[in-house]
Amino acid sequence: MVNDLNNPAPGTLTEEVFSMLIEDADITSEGAIKALRAHFVQGLCAKTSYSQHGVSRSYFSQSLKRMNKRIAREARMIALCAPERAQQANVAKLLTQSQAIASDLHNALTTAIATTAGELQS
Repeated sequence: MVNDLNNPAPGTLTEEVFSMLIEDADITSEGAIKALRAHFVQGLCAKTSYSQHGVSRSYFSQSLKRMNKRIAREARMIALCAPERAQQANVAKLLTQSQAIASDLHNALTTAIATTAGELQS
């Protein structure tokens, strides 16, 4: 799975990547770090993450914003240092989107054919 560092979804960061990013994110609260880990690594939704770790919604939101800025900065650095890797990630993302569109089209055509066949039999 290709991580989209411009918009990381819950559960898409590995523990190793998360640990590297959190080091320089200027977040020192253990609760906030645990809540962010639960969100980015374990895949919990934001509300569950901050609630389970005793972090207020506003503090979690601030920490999440800092972390997302850090992630976006890293993504820009990767794109600048390794443009071919960024291009590969974009190609993978487009391929995934194309597969989803093809699947939707297949389902729509199957439904249309079944509907037409049913009308012809009536």
